[in-house]
Amino acid sequence: MDVIQYEFPPNLHQLAYALTSIPQEILSPLWWSGGLSPLVYVNPHDQSSNEQDASGDSRRHRLLGAAPLRSFADNLQANFPLALAFTHLSIHPPKALLNAIPQALHFQVDLSTGDGLNAISDVFGQPDVVINCAALSVPRVCEMDPEAAMSINVPTTLVKWLSSFREDTLLIHLSTDQVYEGTKSFYKEEDETVPVNTYGKSKVEAEHYVSANCQNFAILRSSIIYGPQTLSPVPKSLPIQAKQVQLILNVGGPDRLSRVQMAEAVAHVRGYNTSLIKPVSASSVDRGVKSPSDISMDITKLIQTTGISPTSYTEGVRLTLEAEDRS
Repeated sequence: MDVIQYEFPPNLHQLAYALTSIPQEILSPLWWSGGLSPLVYVNPHDQSSNEQDASGDSRRHRLLGAAPLRSFADNLQANFPLALAFTHLSIHPPKALLNAIPQALHFQVDLSTGDGLNAISDVFGQPDVVINCAALSVPRVCEMDPEAAMSINVPTTLVKWLSSFREDTLLIHLSTDQVYEGTKSFYKEEDETVPVNTYGKSKVEAEHYVSANCQNFAILRSSIIYGPQTLSPVPKSLPIQAKQVQLILNVGGPDRLSRVQMAEAVAHVRGYNTSLIKPVSASSVDRGVKSPSDISMDITKLIQTTGISPTSYTEGVRLTLEAEDRS
């Protein structure tokens, strides 16, 4: 039986906020970019901007990432004006997105080659923060094309682009719980990484590359993210202007759960008969790729570093279904 942790969204956007000094109202939707856009680009110090923030400093926030665009467009704050942009790999971005946010700039970027990155800095200048959510994240696909997995998941072109700037940009890089072997419970960040498939191997290689070539980074080993977009306060923050960050964190929920237990939690919240759920052995399911059996993570360091109070899975399911019912 596979055991995994599933992360309710506040953990990721709260952590991104805790690692930066960007106002919460600007950064709060960023968790939603995971898996939907390759980059979230933040440049709150545009010297050419004449707008002023609440403290009187000239400041403009620029964010790159398709998923947060609607949230930012709908919640623009007068004190924190935004220049919206997103990246896309295809030749033409989706028309629906262009029509919905006509003011947004868009850049065609191929992170496997680096093509298009310079066009971004030509327009925006140096970023203060880059949140890299790009990945070939389907283990079966990675197993079929290891070369593509390595070229996309190891951010060599992104890091080289960032190294071309005079000052250190904070790179927040999303990794995975699949860097662990899966032979025990509650892995700590200091435990040896022994991935069992190509996807996990590519993410370990990415961690090594970022750690060796970046002076200012946070690597987040995330679990699968679920749930609605949610806003909640962050008790602590780590201003990037004050010092460099070199950090690896397990980012997951507080519960160690099997998929059967997850299904039972959903049924319980909905009032369904849990006896209708029939468990099967994980070894009987052909996924086309080897999968670690238990990649539950110890998130003590996450809580101590950020002050985040993780949401339990059952509570997260309840909030998710309530949001779905309201929509």
